[in-house]
Amino acid sequence: MNRTNTEPAETSTRERIDALVRHEGGLCLSLYLPISPQPPESDKNVTRLQNLLREARQLLALDGMRENAIEDFLSPIEDLAANPEKLLRTSRSVGLFRTQDSFDLIDLPYRVDPQCQVSDRFAIRPLLDLRNVNRDFLVVCLNRQDIRAFEGDRSSLKSVDIPDMPGELIEVTGIDDPEKSLQHHTAQTVSAEGRPGTGIASVMHGHGLPNELEDNQLERFFREVAKAIDAYLSGKKLALVLVGVDPNLGRIRSVHDWSGQELFVVSKDPGEWNLQKVHEHAWAAVEPSARDEETRKNARLSEAANKGELIEGVADVALAAATSRVDLAAVSAEQSMRGVVDADHMEVHEVVEGDAACAGDLFDFIASETIRHGGEVAVLEDEAIPGKSAAVALKRF
Repeated sequence: MNRTNTEPAETSTRERIDALVRHEGGLCLSLYLPISPQPPESDKNVTRLQNLLREARQLLALDGMRENAIEDFLSPIEDLAANPEKLLRTSRSVGLFRTQDSFDLIDLPYRVDPQCQVSDRFAIRPLLDLRNVNRDFLVVCLNRQDIRAFEGDRSSLKSVDIPDMPGELIEVTGIDDPEKSLQHHTAQTVSAEGRPGTGIASVMHGHGLPNELEDNQLERFFREVAKAIDAYLSGKKLALVLVGVDPNLGRIRSVHDWSGQELFVVSKDPGEWNLQKVHEHAWAAVEPSARDEETRKNARLSEAANKGELIEGVADVALAAATSRVDLAAVSAEQSMRGVVDADHMEVHEVVEGDAACAGDLFDFIASETIRHGGEVAVLEDEAIPGKSAAVALKRF
């Protein structure tokens, strides 16, 4: 993670979060800021950020950083406070992560409480719902006059160009959309290869094309659309979301076998949708599937609790995570406990605020160590955690 910017990286959200999870050493500043995109609530964005910056200065000073070094260290975040328009985002919160040589901003599609932490690791628990409940997807809006494509995930969406994707019906068939009300329409002949010819096939008056010709032209059009989508998805781990009215959805599904593709369908007319509206409908279609894995995790934990097979207790789970013995952990979303894990001596020392510079939140430690060693973590409300502890885990066998 050697960049200094606030723009979304080309890597996936999960990869960006995992880079933060795996980072260790040096001074790590984590800020979580709830934001609002519109006034009057948006007027509070800068005030909240300034409050977090004040707290960050105090913590950095306690850690021994000189005043001029603190100002340099905080300069990318100060820039956001000085330019409030940069905080007018569609997300509900942002996470800001600073080391001596890097700065990253991650948009969160849910609200989090303001938080400031200085440690040798990042505070990652507020990120894990986005990491765990997410899916990368391609959205294709099937308006025959304007095929549009977007790539994104739960937190963001961007427009993409798909090579060889026809923009509208006439590009494939040489005939304008048969749904249009026409008083005069000249159709071209079709070559043996299926391309528009140069001769005049017929002159039609009235509304639309004969049914047989219309079906033929639409089939050719959606076949080309499907071919372009297929080529774009090749080698990519993207779910596909098709958005359109039922006739268009029916045609594209009839001309291509999508059985090998994770497919979601939104039966609505996307013609007038802006980027935010497309994102809302696409994620609403994908979300239930994305949450299935969290349901399975919770079921595994509950089953283990019933059998008495859980590791319970913050210290025991932290030591198990540090020694790569955790397959699945659940940690509290509500509590904090600062401490130091000494894996060499199999000891955990809880400390009060300000005691040890190397002390960090033990729940964050459990989460990051579990993920680093290939396990998974669920962040749950206290009452939802199986067992009697704020941290539990399944052993790796």
